Amino acid sequence: MNRVRALEQAEMRASTLVRLATVSVLLCVVFTYAMATTQSRILSDAFPVISETFLGKPQSSVSEFILGWASLVLFGMSWTVTTYLERYASRDASWRRWARRTTWFGYAAAVALALTATINYDESFRAHITAAFGFLFSMVIWLALVIHQLRRHPNAVSELSLRVKTAACVAAGSGVFGFLALSGATTKEKAYSWIGACEWIAVLAILLACYTVSWDLDARGAVFLVRFDASSASVDADDAP
Repeated sequence: MNRVRALEQAEMRASTLVRLATVSVLLCVVFTYAMATTQSRILSDAFPVISETFLGKPQSSVSEFILGWASLVLFGMSWTVTTYLERYASRDASWRRWARRTTWFGYAAAVALALTATINYDESFRAHITAAFGFLFSMVIWLALVIHQLRRHPNAVSELSLRVKTAACVAAGSGVFGFLALSGATTKEKAYSWIGACEWIAVLAILLACYTVSWDLDARGAVFLVRFDASSASVDADDAP
């Protein structure tokens, strides 16, 4: 009976994909930074603009693959978080609508991240920067909207999770604002490390906020479930030696 049931469905913790995506992106930016400094593309004592660490081989291929994979997971995570909010942080229809509208910022961030991965810094500087900023701004807005709904619904997540999300969102917003302000106020040559540091703060804070989603999903026992046709599974089980 257990064998038949196993053939009928397969499941995986939703938090597993979130953890894999966030950790893989973290390892990606660390790897590309290490490779860029080894190749003398970036000064070893500088905080580089992350996009510049993606240049060269093999880091360009690694970043394209990892960021592309992360964008797919971000699509799924945005949908999953919306479902979570509708179930645990929506006391009426207006909050369910809020959750569904919030999802679109997550989807926009996922699309922008995919474009950031596919458009190389050297291929089109303007297009790459536009996609990267689109990702950062969309993620900060998405996080702020999710946090607002969670704050209005006590016990939707743990107090620790909410505090870390809030701190990460503030840090990410500050990093994005600092990057934008410095880029517009001075040249990259005069404030390279400061501009790069702001971007690193924003990206690492976003990764931390996304990682905390795995805590919330684990607390509720959330899983992705794939079901197969029961009759086919039964026939296969009967025919098995």
